[in-house]
Formats: sequence, C-alpha cells, structure tokens
Amino acid sequence: MRYVVNTHHHGDHSGSNPGFLPIAEVIAHKNARENMIRGNQDGLPRVVYNNETSVFLGGIEVQVFHLGRGHTNGDSVVYFPDLKTYTVGIYFMELRHSLIMVMAEPVVVGLAL
Repeated sequence: MRYVVNTHHHGDHSGSNPGFLPIAEVIAHKNARENMIRGNQDGLPRVVYNNETSVFLGGIEVQVFHLGRGHTNGDSVVYFPDLKTYTVGIYFMELRHSLIMVMAEPVVVGLAL
C-alpha cells in the first residue's frame, strides 16, 4: 500500500491513519486535515489538496476531488478513470450509505450500509 485517501475527517474514516503512516502517504482535503487538527486527532495526513489531485501508480491514475461541502466541509470523492468508477465515501449523507458508482460495463455497484 502506498497511498490512503481520507474521504473525510471523522474517526471511522481516518482513525486508522496512525497505522498506515509508517508505510503509506495519507491524502486528504485541506479542510479535513484542519478539522483533524482542531479535533486533536492522531495520524494527520501529510499530503493535502485544495480542489483536486492525482496519483499515478504503474500507469494507472487515481483522481481525488473536493466538490464542496457534503457530509463535512472536507469530503473527498475518488475517481478511477480507467475503470470509470467513483467512490464517494459518505459524501451524499442523505442516501444513508456509501456508494461506489460504476459508469460503464461491466456494471458493478458496491454498497456499504
């Protein structure tokens, strides 16, 4: 594992950061990191972004976006262009679940309640 993306600052999404930091870079929106600092959370992300960023591994791109306030003011959406797949964390809280949206065949939708 080389990178971990915090989809927001709440402990159920960032609480394992201290365990990952020795082996991976943790990436988060700048607001998520600031929220973690205010909350005195351990395992602060060392890599932050404002609107979007990308990571390239083995010729595969992973894009991370901030689309404005969702569940928190620091939510991230992760897009895998080659797979045409998004993971939205709990960006759309009113759906009451996390959703992985796939935009092309094969159609795969993951749901975590």
